[in-house]
Amino acid sequence: MLLQLDGYERKLEDKLSALKSEKRKEFLQFARDRKESILWKMTFENGIMYYQNELEWVKKVRGVIEG
Repeated sequence: MLLQLDGYERKLEDKLSALKSEKRKEFLQFARDRKESILWKMTFENGIMYYQNELEWVKKVRGVIEG
């Protein structure tokens, strides 16, 4: 079970890293106007919060299993 959790954690970290990368700025350049830019920025922020929350959940699960 811990191996599965470790794999899931790595995938989450990779996704989070991708959302925080420089490629984000490149992608945001495709926004057609200010409102669309705001929407995309908020979408990225939501994704970051999602993956951070999932990583916290993984830590809690690991603590319960190991504790």
